[in-house]
Amino acid sequence: SPRPAEDGGLGGHRSEASPGPKQRHKNSPKPLDEHRSIERYNRTLQVEWAHRQVFLTNAERSNALAPWLEFYTTRRRHSAIGGLPRISRLP
Repeated sequence: SPRPAEDGGLGGHRSEASPGPKQRHKNSPKPLDEHRSIERYNRTLQVEWAHRQVFLTNAERSNALAPWLEFYTTRRRHSAIGGLPRISRLP
């Protein structure tokens, strides 16, 4: 049966040269798990904001971004942190 894509399409196998999830790739300044969270954020931005409405101008798109970011940070519930908004992680 097909394996989930979370292993990077490697079928559950890693080559010896492949860094682990918390290791750094030699050309990358960030750990791979941080890259995954950035990619997930970008996907959420596309699905929940960019592709949900039609923007006729760049100004219209720019004006709509700040309110969505405010919602994402302060009110949107995140399952990875128990249904709390991201801002709840700040001290």
